[in-house]
Amino acid sequence: MKCSNCKNEAVEGKKRCEKHLQMACETAKRYAAKNKEIVRARYKEWYDKNKEYARAYAHESYLKNVDHWKEYYLKNKERYAENGKKYQKNNAEKVKLRMRNWGFEYRAKNKEVLAERHRTWSENNREHQIARYKKYRSANPDISHKNNSIRRARQRGAFVAPVYKSQIYERDNWTCQICGEPANTQVHFQHDLYPSIDHIIPLSKGGTHEPLNVQCAHRGCNNRKQNKFLDETPEQLQFLADHLMKLALSQQGVPS
Repeated sequence: MKCSNCKNEAVEGKKRCEKHLQMACETAKRYAAKNKEIVRARYKEWYDKNKEYARAYAHESYLKNVDHWKEYYLKNKERYAENGKKYQKNNAEKVKLRMRNWGFEYRAKNKEVLAERHRTWSENNREHQIARYKKYRSANPDISHKNNSIRRARQRGAFVAPVYKSQIYERDNWTCQICGEPANTQVHFQHDLYPSIDHIIPLSKGGTHEPLNVQCAHRGCNNRKQNKFLDETPEQLQFLADHLMKLALSQQGVPS
């Protein structure tokens, strides 16, 4: 096939020879440099109408010239990074939604792969994992204690309802219900006088994890009490009987 501008042979798949293709490319570059906004608007309009074709063509071009595009990226890495930051800044919600949807889709398709990867990583980084958990528990004692209480209750098949420590402490006037002395929030969370949540009827004795069965208690008093009742007096036994009745009625939806 002959070149449309001269009598030389055209490049395979093109209508022009190598010389005139180069000239046309230079002309297009000069025009684009002088008319950036017009070219950008024209390209955007074309791209919106031909998204599938443009993406397929770009992917095919990349596969045919992987080494070229890798080299081009390495030479223009800073420009790519800068453009990426600008795009993310101008399209924060769009990028967030896209990544979220991509994450959901990827996890749904690769559940077993991700589970095996996490299991392998945990086995190879056990010390790091333990240190991270300890650091999190130290920084978030309330959340850690809450999760631990729920886990223990579910392991024993106990009834579980939302328990908010601050509400329980306010209800009990920040006073230990075991010894009757006020709790101290100014000390370290592992101190004996620091407030904690105590199950009136222990989980191991059939108690539930709900506001009706928890109370404010010093950490030290709670640890000493362990999974025992406070004492064996008739008053305590009557209290437990009344409490069990309230639990039964509350689970049936009957006001106490």
